[in-house]
Amino acid sequence: MPDSRRVESLLIVDDERDLVEPLLLRLRRAGLRVGAAYDGAAGLRQARRQPPDAVLLDLSMPEMDGWELCRRLREDPRTRSCRLIIMTAWVTRDLERRALAEGAERLLLKPFEDGDLAEALGLAAERGRPPES
Repeated sequence: MPDSRRVESLLIVDDERDLVEPLLLRLRRAGLRVGAAYDGAAGLRQARRQPPDAVLLDLSMPEMDGWELCRRLREDPRTRSCRLIIMTAWVTRDLERRALAEGAERLLLKPFEDGDLAEALGLAAERGRPPES
């Protein structure tokens, strides 16, 4: 069941700057407060300092992978309620099951369309349209 809480702030955690930078711009234009971290450890620090409504994270990153980041975000009372959306270049049934078991609510296959992200964040329904490309 999709989470109906309004997403106003988002943290993107991914080491692929070429994916993150344009995404930051599009999401800011859509009215979100968006931050970025380029490895899992930095993402955890940033989320603990200023907990976002949602975290969009990659699985394969330096310092701390996305699995460990998911676990730590769920264990910390400051970040426990953040919506977790995993983005990855590969998806299998086992990976999807594990992601849900780790506390993620959604998986997005890279490269994803803006509309898929908007749906995952609940933006299409709340704001009437997805972030612009």
